[in-house]
Amino acid sequence: MTTTITLRFTVRGGTAADLATVNEVPLARELIVETDTGKQKLGNGITAYNSLPYMHAGVTSVDASGGSTGLTFSGGPITGSGTLTLGGTLAIANGGTGATTADGAQSALGLGSAATVNTGTSGAAVPLLDGTNAWTNQQRFASGIILGTATQILTGTGTPESAVSAPKGSLYLRTDGGAGTTLYVKESGSGNTGWAAK
Repeated sequence: MTTTITLRFTVRGGTAADLATVNEVPLARELIVETDTGKQKLGNGITAYNSLPYMHAGVTSVDASGGSTGLTFSGGPITGSGTLTLGGTLAIANGGTGATTADGAQSALGLGSAATVNTGTSGAAVPLLDGTNAWTNQQRFASGIILGTATQILTGTGTPESAVSAPKGSLYLRTDGGAGTTLYVKESGSGNTGWAAK
């Protein structure tokens, strides 16, 4: 005949503070539960309670560090509930700019003023080289203008004949010229001859 006996048992326990105060040596394989934290320790018959490790204690504290990245964390360590707050600036070596403002980032990265200006075809914008741009102010070209693939508009002093090379169809504006010697048109050749005063 089979007899079934139903048993209920409890394990030894107490609050964390009480168990720490007593600090006795639990028996080997004696299980002790902290009733206020839910944490457990298993005795080995040798080690006092306070020196025993918790069983499967899991994470009891969370903290963070920015290391050498330039970032900082505040609010830790968190042992219950709380918030870690990220601060600081991410260094350039770690993919950041090392700055907290657009101007500071521009300076830290060595970017020119055009880095924070929009592109466009008019107004205070960086001109698009493949667009039709509207210039509202004078533009100065130090060495002339090339039209199309070769034809040029040039300027200088003295006659361009035998002095200035340009393709046929180019114009030369002589700044020290007079009547009939201010505008020259390249009518022939591709070297420095073939200029005709107009």
